[in-house]
Amino acid sequence: MPTESLRFSTDPIHIPLGSVNVETIHDSGDPANRLDLVFVGDGYTAAEIPTYMNMVQDRGDFILDYSPFDHYRNWINIHRVDVISAESGVDNDPANGNVDVDTAMDMYFNSDGALLMDWSLAHAYANLAPALDCIMAGGNTVTYGGVGTGIDVFTFPG
Repeated sequence: MPTESLRFSTDPIHIPLGSVNVETIHDSGDPANRLDLVFVGDGYTAAEIPTYMNMVQDRGDFILDYSPFDHYRNWINIHRVDVISAESGVDNDPANGNVDVDTAMDMYFNSDGALLMDWSLAHAYANLAPALDCIMAGGNTVTYGGVGTGIDVFTFPG
């Protein structure tokens, strides 16, 4: 159980449509009757976006090839939101000297080693996708620490 409070933005968040690139990497049809997974990444600079794009493609392919999702691949849409951070990495990363970095969604490792973020910002960026059912948030780190929350967000090292 995390020993510190989760980070949430308290101010209304508005991210202008078109301010970040959004791509549908697997389109199986109308979002009204599909599961729409949206990938957002944190801690990727503009120069690292190609690395993030490859990671999302690999993770998306894995999901679609993995049981039971492989049986439902024609009912799943996957979208990628290319969130650009000012600095590379995530806060408090043991692999990077536990320093703070300036990232778009404030992803960080807490004292228990869980990879967390400002959930409000994750939702704001993910809502730029055509549709949203579940957020897959990847951090620019090699340190293990992904979590699944009681809401519709999962984090993982990317």
